[in-house]
Amino acid sequence: MKDARIAKIVADSIQHFAGDRYDLGAWCVMPNHVHLMISPKTGHDLAGILHSIKRHSASEANKVLGRSGAFWQKESYDHIIRDAEDYWNQRSYILGNPKAAGLVDWEFGGEGAWRLETAATADYIGGFVVGIHGAHEYADELDKQIDPYGSIMVKAIAEERGVKMPSFFGYMLWSCGVLIPLFILMTLIWFK
Repeated sequence: MKDARIAKIVADSIQHFAGDRYDLGAWCVMPNHVHLMISPKTGHDLAGILHSIKRHSASEANKVLGRSGAFWQKESYDHIIRDAEDYWNQRSYILGNPKAAGLVDWEFGGEGAWRLETAATADYIGGFVVGIHGAHEYADELDKQIDPYGSIMVKAIAEERGVKMPSFFGYMLWSCGVLIPLFILMTLIWFK
């Protein structure tokens, strides 16, 4: 999503059904993730809405990039907006995220029609704050950080990069050849 063409596809996907399937509040598309405040309308649920946004944007982005495979991480973060203070804090964070990341004149964010006009509201506001990370960007971040958990990558990314992933039996051979002898050695040392 560092590519403006891809960021626009994602932004358009977020806004496409706003007002129809959900009310959209503050939102922004960052180079490696998305934030949005969303309140599903009757007959629609968060999972279905996110699936639609992710499916459409992934399909279109992959066409533009001339590739296939995972575009988004399977899971996303969501948080129920509990009260007006939570609403305003989340809104401020989302709208300020591009500036905090040093993105000057970042056009891929804004605010939909869903907005509290006053902080004097009931304790439960409803709606969700959602964070979605891109699969490739996440794997690239792990590579840059030399994260010990970097082996936990989307299989499609590994295949695309030409990384041969061991089969179940490959993992089992490694376990038998390394972990079991190590376990036996540690047992002998600690439980003499």
